[in-house]
Amino acid sequence: MNLRQGLQSGSGYRIEEVLAAASRPDTVVYLLPELGVRDRESFFEAVRERFPLDPPVYSSYSWDALEDSIWGGIDALDVARVVIIWPQSRVMAEAAPADFEIAISVWEDLANSLNDKEATVGRPKEVCVVLM
Repeated sequence: MNLRQGLQSGSGYRIEEVLAAASRPDTVVYLLPELGVRDRESFFEAVRERFPLDPPVYSSYSWDALEDSIWGGIDALDVARVVIIWPQSRVMAEAAPADFEIAISVWEDLANSLNDKEATVGRPKEVCVVLM
């Protein structure tokens, strides 16, 4: 499996394969829960539980605040690559399609902006988001 910058999706992916492909010393992996991410509230909760956030986000109100917080937390990491695995992402896609589209937009924006040398002050990160 070849992990690359940006969003990747495929029903044939297995968590074990993605974890194996991501196993490098300069890589950190974040795995969203396999069950329970079905709407905005549960997505925010999963991110709060699993990601470094800077500054912290306490509500589920603002997608922009969540994106900024994830960006700050990941930007502060001393790694070259970040792999985000979202198992069962289709559950949210079916249950709350509008929320899902915004969540996808957040992941795309993060992948692009964290890979920008200027935005990261010369410390870009390759961000790969795997939707399963």
